[in-house]
Amino acid sequence: MSLVAPWQTEMDESYWNAIMVQGRWVEGTPPPHGEEALAPLLENRFAAQEIDRKWQRLQEMFDEGTVVCLAVTGFNKGGLLVEWEGLQGFVPISQLMDAPVLADDCERMDCLATHVDKELQLKVIELERVQNRIIFSERAAQWGDCCPDKLLENLRAGDTCEGTVSNLCDFGVFVDLGGIDGLIHVSELSWRRVNHPRDVLQVGRRIRVHVIDVDNRRRRIALSLKRLQANPWSTVAERYRPGMIVEGVVTNVVDFGVFACIEDGVEGLIHVSELFHNGNPVQHPAEVIQEGERIQARILSVDPDHQRMALSLRGVTHSSTNGNGAAETSPAIETTYQDGTESP
Repeated sequence: MSLVAPWQTEMDESYWNAIMVQGRWVEGTPPPHGEEALAPLLENRFAAQEIDRKWQRLQEMFDEGTVVCLAVTGFNKGGLLVEWEGLQGFVPISQLMDAPVLADDCERMDCLATHVDKELQLKVIELERVQNRIIFSERAAQWGDCCPDKLLENLRAGDTCEGTVSNLCDFGVFVDLGGIDGLIHVSELSWRRVNHPRDVLQVGRRIRVHVIDVDNRRRRIALSLKRLQANPWSTVAERYRPGMIVEGVVTNVVDFGVFACIEDGVEGLIHVSELFHNGNPVQHPAEVIQEGERIQARILSVDPDHQRMALSLRGVTHSSTNGNGAAETSPAIETTYQDGTESP
């Protein structure tokens, strides 16, 4: 029996062993791995049938979404240690309502230490009897008797549902949908460029999300925030056409060119070959343009299907604000394009 919550990365045995032997309440040597090794120790306290009964009850608690009140018996760098009817359980930091997301390890440990001897409302989110592993969640308990498995079975791609932001990381946002987490990849947060998820959402915020995909076997749910908003690229061809002069703000400067935001959710690329300064070609975009500058550029092409817009500074008299706040102006350059049109 192995029931794994989707927000949990698989714990290797060295990590689990550390969990079971660290903390204020642990004494002596690390326990051996596996139920077979633990059985002699457990049978001194419980009859074999009593052990079976307890694990069966844990399974029922998981299936029914039962919430239990348990006292915190200890802690380690990964979370809190609890005990249910003589069996040891663990509450990961990510599953606490007041998760101590602190950079300093000492501060985090101090925060976890304050939970010792306090009681928490918890729900079972993962079971693995072979490894004697019982994982609880305080966050999941907030959803009452909702069973994560039932939620997973009922979700379908295309659904819209509500959840609470539970965690932010570089690659995306985890959203608690009711005892089970879904992931919004950073590319699905907004139609505009997102440098980090914290620029869009905060932990604890209640949001509506679109379900992209549900993987029942792996217990993973892919979500989107931007798909509940109108895609600006779907109508971009109605507003922009080749030859138009547009204003934009430089959002990124790379070796091969410059990205500029023309409107919220619509960016264009000025290839390095379309960058000139005082009539001369530019070896690297950073020589003449910096992130945050407001510029004028000519549209070369618009490709709504692939969400691409090609821009050029050729033949455009543009003024921009440099890093010192001073205005800089580049002279217009007469240019003939491949389609035979000339710049004004």
